[in-house]
Amino acid sequence: MVGVDVPDNLVIRGSVWADTTQEQLDLIELLGLDIYTAVDKFRDGDGYNHCRCKDCATCETPCGERNGNTACEIH
Repeated sequence: MVGVDVPDNLVIRGSVWADTTQEQLDLIELLGLDIYTAVDKFRDGDGYNHCRCKDCATCETPCGERNGNTACEIH
């Protein structure tokens, strides 16, 4: 945001789900946010970093430390 000091440890991502509207997607794009979503199955070439953990509490690379769009399998 313009004129706001953002702490280094603050990560803002667009959370995209089946009910995300086009208006919300447009805002995520306008703000240049990385996307986080969950999918039933990974698809090669879908443009997401695939998180393959099965337990978020023990994941070696928490989503907040990932760069770019991230998708996990629904678990």
